[in-house]
This record gives sequence, structure tokens and C-alpha cells, in this order.
Amino acid sequence: MSTLRLPWETGTDLDRGQPPALAFHVLGAGGTITTHYRLVV
Repeated sequence: MSTLRLPWETGTDLDRGQPPALAFHVLGAGGTITTHYRLVV
């Protein structure tokens, strides 16, 4: 789990005020990767 900001978000690298999140990476049949982020609350 991480509270690190994504590259396109502005501000500090670590925001302890944000809830932790999980990232699920799905590899598609054509070789594409899709990432889904879910908050852990």
C-alpha cells in the first residue's frame, strides 16, 4: 500500500493525509497493461 502521489499530481511526494491505496495491474491479451487504483478505507 502506498500514499505516494502519482507522477501527474502536484505537491509533495508523500501526503500522509491521503488514505492508502492498492494498485492492481491487469495484463491484456494484446500486451496492454491497465492499472486500477482502489483506496483502502
